[in-house]
Amino acid sequence: MDSFSKVIDVQHTNTKEGGWKSLNNIVTTIDTGIPVIISVSNNSLCHAMLAVGYEKDGDDITRVFLLDPSGDYINIKKRWNAVIEVSHTRKRPFNYNTVTEGIPDSQFVDLDDILIIRRLEE
Repeated sequence: MDSFSKVIDVQHTNTKEGGWKSLNNIVTTIDTGIPVIISVSNNSLCHAMLAVGYEKDGDDITRVFLLDPSGDYINIKKRWNAVIEVSHTRKRPFNYNTVTEGIPDSQFVDLDDILIIRRLEE
């Protein structure tokens, strides 16, 4: 069996330096049609999700739309089930805000890791 390294490229970034460069990398990758695996954390949370879209106000990224494996189901009208709201003024700029029924209030989080998996051209 051939190795996956012959058909895919994996890019891992640890974002402990604040996440802004990685946030732009997430958006750039989504623009190419590739979702991005991300991890977020705070003192009581460590969680991985799939970034599938974003929203901008002018040049500023304001939200990242996510598929959260612990969240509500997805249907044809709703392509995501969680959102990270981005603040350009707070020290901790990311507010993970679930849109899932029954999960407690939103939490401020740090963006920890991003993982981009691309298929190599043959």
